[in-house]
Amino acid sequence: MDKVTGMMDSIKAKTERAMNGEKTETPETEYVALHMKSIDDLETFFKKHKTYTNKIIDSFATIIEQLGNLAELDRTRLSTLPQNQKAKQAISVNFLLFSQGSFQVLKDELVRGYTCEVDAILCEIGDVKGTFQKNQRKTMDNLETLVTMKYQLGNLVEKRNRVMQDFQYKALNSFNNTVSMYFNGNGHLIEAAEEIEPTESEIQNIHLRGVSYVGKTVGEILDSEKRKHYELPKAIEEIIKIVRDNYLEREGVFRTAASLKEVDELYHRLSVSKLADFSCETLVSTLKRFVRELPGMLFCNSLAKDMLTTYRSRGTDEEKISALRKLFSGKWVPEEKIVLFKAICLLCSDISSRSDVNLMNNKNLSVCWTPTMFAVGNDDLSSYLEMMTFIIQEARPIFNDLKIGAPKHEYVMAPSVPYVPMSVPIPSPNSPRSCGSGDSPSSAKEDHSVFGGAREKVPTRDPMQRYQVKPQRPTTLVGNAFLLKRKVPKEPTNESFLLGEVN
Repeated sequence: MDKVTGMMDSIKAKTERAMNGEKTETPETEYVALHMKSIDDLETFFKKHKTYTNKIIDSFATIIEQLGNLAELDRTRLSTLPQNQKAKQAISVNFLLFSQGSFQVLKDELVRGYTCEVDAILCEIGDVKGTFQKNQRKTMDNLETLVTMKYQLGNLVEKRNRVMQDFQYKALNSFNNTVSMYFNGNGHLIEAAEEIEPTESEIQNIHLRGVSYVGKTVGEILDSEKRKHYELPKAIEEIIKIVRDNYLEREGVFRTAASLKEVDELYHRLSVSKLADFSCETLVSTLKRFVRELPGMLFCNSLAKDMLTTYRSRGTDEEKISALRKLFSGKWVPEEKIVLFKAICLLCSDISSRSDVNLMNNKNLSVCWTPTMFAVGNDDLSSYLEMMTFIIQEARPIFNDLKIGAPKHEYVMAPSVPYVPMSVPIPSPNSPRSCGSGDSPSSAKEDHSVFGGAREKVPTRDPMQRYQVKPQRPTTLVGNAFLLKRKVPKEPTNESFLLGEVN
């Protein structure tokens, strides 16, 4: 039995030696065992390198595709934009197409420099690894061959890896040069890049809801814009400035019709529009519509008659100018209305000074503005045209240095009733007459102010007075007294008011 077992073991050993060869350790097998792991690690590294590189290449392919899609989308939108925005959008389309082409060149360089070199390295590593595997169990190649292959593989990896890095630098440098050349040839793009911060600041001031100009009085608009009532609404002020700076010589200004669609669009977004982008005709037509559609018009029928009466009551031009100055400087209407009227009249005066070029003289401008400002019938229209022509012609003498409403800087006591001292001093021969029992305190020639001076007589207000002055803005509370700026003007009587004798 023991002999049989021994024979079986001997046969098994011979069979294994025949199938696998003898595993006798040799210098070749030892060298293979020593360097096999480093070859495996090198192969793993470059396989991962290829995976990451392919992902980068795929990302560039996606970027290139989406840049093309974005350029096509922007090109489609061009047809829907206003004419003044098409040029900027066309520049954007061209830039996207340029970027798409530049990224395509960069991708091709990376493919040539990375993918091809990595594939070559992996192929060479595979050859060396296959040779080493054959010599793991049985020496197939001599030691010289193995050492040479390992050394040469190291040289190839080093050289190809350097080529990969250099291609990376070359590709990005080429991309940078191409972009730089493009921007150098399109200087406006550099200027556009420098406008980012100012544009971002402007964005902070853009609100979805603007100040409403439609159906609002001038005073309500000024309050919404936190402006004083001796100022103009922002949009109206800007329109007048644009016309004065650029269009005084435009033929038919205020008479040439504009696109109704554009005027309607601008009118309903006056407070948020970039007015410089609109044509002269659109701007002046919108200004006229704004004035025409003010609640109650700029001057209602009764106010218009007051102005006409004042104008007719004087004979010479100098007298008319003086009377109109007095009318406009008093508290006849809310001061913001006179401020707007003054601004338009002065603009018309500047336009008429260039009538030899723009063909718009005082009368033509009066025809444009009279029906817009005054609620008058056709029967009286000729009289108002004559008055408006005169006001435009004499706008400088009438409005220059004109203080509209109460002055803004000096303050005096302004009680709602005339001031009566708590203790009346003993009258002397030089003192003013005291009020009788049947007299109003205001009928005295003067009384004694708390400041020690004589006060002006304040006439009593006639309750039946037709043109009763109503305060337009609340007075200011300072300490325990209400203050108004400078002196309280005399209340006009019916007769003096209609004659234009307003202090």
